Amino acid sequence: MQQLTENQLTNQIDDQLVELSNLNSSLKRTTELATKQYIAARMYNKITSLRIRVDNLQTGIQEERAKEGDK
Repeated sequence: MQQLTENQLTNQIDDQLVELSNLNSSLKRTTELATKQYIAARMYNKITSLRIRVDNLQTGIQEERAKEGDK
């Protein structure tokens, strides 16, 4: 079995630290993106809900006007 020198071990540790740092940055970006997607989905759901409520209100108003017109 080949024994690694202290310099080689230090280089390997440095390489692994760089890789860990890159993975950490990637995870941070992924988490930020996931958070933005979650917020966007919630906003979309709220907007859709509000559109349905507005449509229902408009339908109700039209029905009331039609009833008033029938009198």
